[in-house]
Amino acid sequence: VAQIQTNVNRIGTSQDTPEIRDRVHQLQHYTNQIAKDTNRDLKELAHLHVSPSDQSKWKVQKERLTDEFSTALKNFQTIQRTAAEKEKASVARARAHSGMGKGSFEDDFGGDTMQMTPGYSQTRQVLQMEEDVDLEMLQERETAIKQLERDITDVNQIFKDLGMLVHEQGDMLGQCFKNCLLIHIFKNQPVL
Repeated sequence: VAQIQTNVNRIGTSQDTPEIRDRVHQLQHYTNQIAKDTNRDLKELAHLHVSPSDQSKWKVQKERLTDEFSTALKNFQTIQRTAAEKEKASVARARAHSGMGKGSFEDDFGGDTMQMTPGYSQTRQVLQMEEDVDLEMLQERETAIKQLERDITDVNQIFKDLGMLVHEQGDMLGQCFKNCLLIHIFKNQPVL
């Protein structure tokens, strides 16, 4: 998560490069997969049967793991949202600077002021190729943003699962408490 934060802080600055963005996307995807795996493992851990003598230690350990995972997940989610906002702002700036609106040689009336200039056709072709490359890069970045948004949705689902897990643990603890009370009551009653 710290590596993602470091790289996300570079987006939109003079240190911003396509390699940084790729690294952010790779790290986010990898971290998202780790979060899914950890969530699955915590669910399995919650359903493990433990001897009554180890019950209280086990409960504390599960709560600690769940709390630490929840904290790490919140940090990851915050960084994901920051990255998505920065990426969207960067794409919007790139679109504005790429000439997606008016062409660079058009005057205010939509006319082409450079049409009579020698070498115009060749210059226009080079500019068109550059614009096509810019457009392709923007589309790739937009695709990466959509993937990031899907990853954010996945993390939100993990939070829901984690909430259910905590709720189930509470139910299990309540049942254990009831059983202990019943044992205590029956233990203290005389045998007939």
